Amino acid sequence: MKARLVHSAFAIALSMFVCGAAAAAEAVAGWAPDEALIAQIETQVQALFAEGGFTDPSNSPANQSGSLDQYDRYYAGETVNGEQVVVGALVSSYPERHQIHVVTMKELPRIYGGGCEVIHIWFHIETKKIERVCNFRQ
Repeated sequence: MKARLVHSAFAIALSMFVCGAAAAAEAVAGWAPDEALIAQIETQVQALFAEGGFTDPSNSPANQSGSLDQYDRYYAGETVNGEQVVVGALVSSYPERHQIHVVTMKELPRIYGGGCEVIHIWFHIETKKIERVCNFRQ
């Protein structure tokens, strides 16, 4: 059973990588989120922390609590199929860095594993919708 779960997690990771590579091929670079947009995103993400609104890639509750102050936050802007999206990586930092970084998509941390030590978000500018997922559970 454990081997099947590991295989399933690997299959999910591989499909996320392939989908990400396909999206990157259709992405247009050239813009970055500003402070106001990041503040809007972080207000929504902080509310998600308060609600416990995070899941893992299998859409199971991740039981994450805490706040943005526990993370270094990396944000990059990209345009995919004509839609502007802010892509974010929240990386748990110890003990006291907790900074905001505006980076390019190439500089965005690509970390897998670690449960909610790393949270990936996608903020759709037009709809103001946030997609979010904690990394795979170890």
